[in-house]
Amino acid sequence: NSNHPIAQCELGKLFYSMKIHENEMIQMFVKSADRGYADALYWLGLIFEEKKNITGLVDVNESSEISVVVSSSSRLSVAQKAFICFSLASKQLHPFATTRVGLYLLKGLGTEANSRAAIETFEKASKIGDNYAFYLLGRCYEFGEGINSLEQQSTNSLSATPSINSTKSTTNVGNLDKPTPMKSITKVKSNANINMNINPNKNR
Repeated sequence: NSNHPIAQCELGKLFYSMKIHENEMIQMFVKSADRGYADALYWLGLIFEEKKNITGLVDVNESSEISVVVSSSSRLSVAQKAFICFSLASKQLHPFATTRVGLYLLKGLGTEANSRAAIETFEKASKIGDNYAFYLLGRCYEFGEGINSLEQQSTNSLSATPSINSTKSTTNVGNLDKPTPMKSITKVKSNANINMNINPNKNR
């Protein structure tokens, strides 16, 4: 009742974990995100990944940063809405949201694929506290994803990493129903994209 963004977000997570009051859960996340709370923006992105109906459930200020994703007139795809939410949370240095931004950039989900930007985003996420970003970063270096463009900018990059032809992935956003951690990136043959299951760890 006090419109405290942290309390609203925590209540939303409680409803989510108990699988009850779905509309109220979404309303809590939207209200909290509307006040700029980073963790609520992150969870709102996850809710979009589950393709739950969010638009029209809560009225937000037209000048709000999230109005474009919750408006009933929005023409954005689910992936684009999720990417916007994760990006807004990442600007506030939310580590897990930052990792999601990197994954979306790497796979071309909701935004243009950009492996160089993905690596830079994983580096940022690893520095602000998400250890999983270190793993993703290591796999990118292992398979040469985005390395060539980085080598042109920094002498600290791996000089002997083989290049990989990059193509836009058609992978859809995964099913997030089960609160399981992300599965390992599948090792792929040369000249193929990194194949990753981007299901998040809901216990984060």
